[in-house]
Amino acid sequence: MILGRVLAAASRTGGFCLVRVEGGTQNGAICREAKAVFAVEQGDMTAVEQAVAECARELKHELADVDPGLEIELEKIPNQTAVLSQEDSAAYVSLINLLPSGVLEMERDDEGEAKEPSAPQSVLRLTMNHLPETSCNIGMVYMEGSRICIHCNCRSSYGSKKRWLQEKCRLLAACHGRTAYSVLTDYPEWEFNPDSRLARLICREYRAQTGEPLLVERSHGGNECGTFSKRLPGADIVCMGTKIHHAHSPREWVGIGVIQKEYRLLLGALRAMKDYERQEDKSQCTSV
Repeated sequence: MILGRVLAAASRTGGFCLVRVEGGTQNGAICREAKAVFAVEQGDMTAVEQAVAECARELKHELADVDPGLEIELEKIPNQTAVLSQEDSAAYVSLINLLPSGVLEMERDDEGEAKEPSAPQSVLRLTMNHLPETSCNIGMVYMEGSRICIHCNCRSSYGSKKRWLQEKCRLLAACHGRTAYSVLTDYPEWEFNPDSRLARLICREYRAQTGEPLLVERSHGGNECGTFSKRLPGADIVCMGTKIHHAHSPREWVGIGVIQKEYRLLLGALRAMKDYERQEDKSQCTSV
């Protein structure tokens, strides 16, 4: 998205044509770097350099707190042949800047509680933590001959909102010349179940092991649980994951001590699941 903004600044001059553009390595990760090669009229070089320098100053100022290491470089490369026409280059720059990107909608910022049937004095604490509900990121951009491919990753807690987000991308693509749109993969949403018996079981096991209540948080992102829930309607599913630092980056790491604690909780929960159907009304139970 930063590259798109820089290209928009550079393309305001005459004769702007793209030669090559690429960025990102995975759809589910935030792109760390991107680059583009473009051609302009010789007489417009000074204006392009000034426009890019001004855009770089603005971006570094805006992102100083969250990305102090931002670098934007412009260099001359001789003997480059334009691959895209001015019209197609303008369409790409427009589309990359208009596609939905980032957090688009947030969950309600509230907190709820649900009582545990087998232990009225305890509660399953749920916090929303004001988490994203719907989001989209441009995961990868690359060239295939004279065609530019843009991969967007659309997410939402609600299938209807995710489908509408995909439709927005399709409508934008339809407005930009010879642009084609398709959905390559679509992992199902997984809506939160506040009445999960399995979640209550894990909460009871956590309290038994630690003497403390377990705080259950809704999270934003995609995983296999959505696929399982669609294939097994009514299945009671929970997701347990460790605390990750600097996710989706080369600096990603986890704490061994935390993993050991979660492993013990998982083993305890599996042992407790042998009594799963006896703890609740059997007519409402689903095999897990």
